[in-house]
Amino acid sequence: MASLDFIPCDFYLWGKLKNKVYATNSHMLDELKDSIQREIKCIIARELMCVNADFLRYYQMCIKENGQHFQHLL
Repeated sequence: MASLDFIPCDFYLWGKLKNKVYATNSHMLDELKDSIQREIKCIIARELMCVNADFLRYYQMCIKENGQHFQHLL
C-alpha cells in the first residue's frame, strides 16, 4: 500500500493552492470556494506534467531506498 505522502495533490497541489488562495484573504466561504476554483483553473498542463515527473522521481527514489528515509537524497 502506498503512503499518503505519495499523492501528488498532497505534496504539490495543496501547498500551491494554499499560498495563492490565502493571499486573497477571503473571509466568506463562497469567496474561498471561488478563489480555490479560480486558482485550479489557472494551473497549466505543462505544470501538471512537471508535477507528475517529480512524483515519479520521488516514488522511484522510495523504491530504490526500500521505503527508508530518502528525502535528504532529493
